[in-house]
Amino acid sequence: MSQTLIRSLKSQNTSLQGEVERLAIGIDNLSRQLADALNLLKPHHPEFVASIVGDDTGEKVPVVIVDGDPEDDA
Repeated sequence: MSQTLIRSLKSQNTSLQGEVERLAIGIDNLSRQLADALNLLKPHHPEFVASIVGDDTGEKVPVVIVDGDPEDDA
């Protein structure tokens, strides 16, 4: 391999490693925000929160599925 190609690949690798680190930080932030939101919601809808975090309460939580474009309902 030529030195130019090697330098280019090393540069791309460094750039990609930086991007991966930024994305990991973003995911960590989203995870913390979700945990905070679920903690606030838990006193009001414990069954729903349990279904999200994987705790089995034995109760079935209804799921609402919306098809179509909300603009169609107007």
